[in-house]
Amino acid sequence: MAITREQRQNFTRISEPYKQQLDDLSREHSMLNGVLKQDAAMAPYVKIRQAMLSLQKSTLYIRLDAFSQKIQNLRSDTNISTARKEVSNALADLVKLTGAVSDMTLTENQEVLDQFVLLDPKKRLNLIDGFRQVLDMTKEAEGTGKYRWYFAELYMNLSLLAFVFMDFKLFERTKNPGEPGYAESRDHLDLLIDTASTAAREYRQKYEMAGKDVGDLQKAIKLLEMLKMIYSFAGNPEEQSKNELNLTSMKATVEDILKKKKQEKK
Repeated sequence: MAITREQRQNFTRISEPYKQQLDDLSREHSMLNGVLKQDAAMAPYVKIRQAMLSLQKSTLYIRLDAFSQKIQNLRSDTNISTARKEVSNALADLVKLTGAVSDMTLTENQEVLDQFVLLDPKKRLNLIDGFRQVLDMTKEAEGTGKYRWYFAELYMNLSLLAFVFMDFKLFERTKNPGEPGYAESRDHLDLLIDTASTAAREYRQKYEMAGKDVGDLQKAIKLLEMLKMIYSFAGNPEEQSKNELNLTSMKATVEDILKKKKQEKK
């Protein structure tokens, strides 16, 4: 059904302030690039601020798509794609900045935390939680679109960022609910576990439904290995046992696949 003039005018009127906000956020993002050139020492905090701006922009793009569907009955693939790119680029920048990798130990990230002394446990938690909320929102907007399976990588990158910003020493040190950082540390750990589990599940589903690429299972294994370490640290034997079963099963599947491929080459 064609869009009526009234629908188009209503959408233009409602979307105008959101587009103005997007312009303002883009200008601030560009201005911060100038700060980076002038003072490299500010890079960690500038990148964090730019990531927060990207999350705000993603949210606005998703809202614009929602308005378009409600008012014009028209899905805006451009807005959804732009929202995804904003989240993706922001995650990639912070993963690169922090040097986060899947096989990092529970203490290696302490050097990274020392670079962000102004980010207390609550601010780090809010950053990761903000990413998770916007990522979930963007994935829902994407639905079964062409980039459906790209979100496995995004959840994995968020898992790495959540890991590198998790203060495991603080978690181990704070045993009393009244101590500073107690609630934030536990909420952060729960969010890390949930995000890593989601990423592993996304990769498993991607393997089963989008090409049977063994590389997707191998990435899921890396995430399950991370969870194995975390469950052991947190003292959660029940979840550790479930995770171990999944890990063993997935490793066996990969070994069988690689063995068959090797035999086919002979």
